Amino acid sequence: MKAREVKREKLAKRYQHKRDEIAAKVKSGEMDHEEAWIALSKLPRNSNPIRQHNRCKLERFTKILYEQGYILAYKFDTNEKGHPTIKIALKWDAATKTNAIKNLHRVSRPGLRQYASVEKMPRVMNGLGIAILSTSKGIMTDAKARKENVGGEVLCYIY
Repeated sequence: MKAREVKREKLAKRYQHKRDEIAAKVKSGEMDHEEAWIALSKLPRNSNPIRQHNRCKLERFTKILYEQGYILAYKFDTNEKGHPTIKIALKWDAATKTNAIKNLHRVSRPGLRQYASVEKMPRVMNGLGIAILSTSKGIMTDAKARKENVGGEVLCYIY
């Protein structure tokens, strides 16, 4: 599956200049939207960057947990059938014998999406925990989203 995504990424890079040319012609008025749509439909289907699947959600989520110190280590692997898996080593406090992740609360769900603007960004346990958001600039923590001045869908709270 990863090879297919790499192939789509290369194809998207190869045809990006043609897409940019068509967009420039539409913007300058040389071409109308219908002609542009016809020109874009002649390009290979997988050359559209939107067609690249983002398996990155789980990968980015895991990297955020590692960067914030909630997990000790992680490894992206495949099982015997070739399906992608993630192996995570949880961080434990030896003295208290407790996990670094006390609670993981899912906020947004398919039945009820929860969005937050920069002004109404949640603070988890008064800054002791983190909120993970899916923004237009990717998946990030609430602190980074505030810094970049973007809002988005609140995926979960971790503390």
